[in-house]
Amino acid sequence: EDIKLGKPTRDRYIENYCENIRRLAEAGIRCICYNFMPVFDWTRTQLDHRLPDGSTSLVYYKEQVDAVDPLKSDSDLTLPGWDASYTREELRAVVGSEMCIRDRLRAVVAEYNKMTEEDLWANLTYFLERIIPVAAECDVNMAIHEDDPCWSIFGLPRIITCEKNLDRFLKIVDDPHNGITLCTGSLGCSAENDVVHMAAKYAAMGRIHFVHARNVAVLENGFEERAHY
Repeated sequence: EDIKLGKPTRDRYIENYCENIRRLAEAGIRCICYNFMPVFDWTRTQLDHRLPDGSTSLVYYKEQVDAVDPLKSDSDLTLPGWDASYTREELRAVVGSEMCIRDRLRAVVAEYNKMTEEDLWANLTYFLERIIPVAAECDVNMAIHEDDPCWSIFGLPRIITCEKNLDRFLKIVDDPHNGITLCTGSLGCSAENDVVHMAAKYAAMGRIHFVHARNVAVLENGFEERAHY
């Protein structure tokens, strides 16, 4: 979070990141998928929604997210996308007790609430200008993952969300090693994104380095991931 928030300590973390790129290259890894999502990474409200064919899927319902306020002490902070990404033991190892986990989460959300999208763009630019030259030297493709879902939640800034913003992202460091993870689910959960067009466009540019191919049904109150054919 120090890198995304633009804290004075970010240079140390960025140098660690660059060293990891070098070591992965030595191990033969040529593609790194990463994201720049504040706090919550991917977010869903249920992980086991049953579909008509009997399979289960991940879903996002707006009214369930709107019912949560991370800054209120009596708010229910149980969100599958957050809670399932880390075990309670892992979180405790980082921030201490269960109460400290909740307090730390609220503190980080409060920090991001003070940021604008342009602030996040500036911090992403700072990051890219330092890691992409290292990736190019090591011939490692960096593939940013789109924000999932591709809109703001809890008032947090999100910027890797649409064609316009992906175009802006790719121009920050116009190097073929600076590319994207084409996640058809993350982009496809918004009816405003023409994912087929975007796939063709960025493939022709040689800037798709990794793909998450999945389908979603866009609803008035969110979206549901669909079963594989």
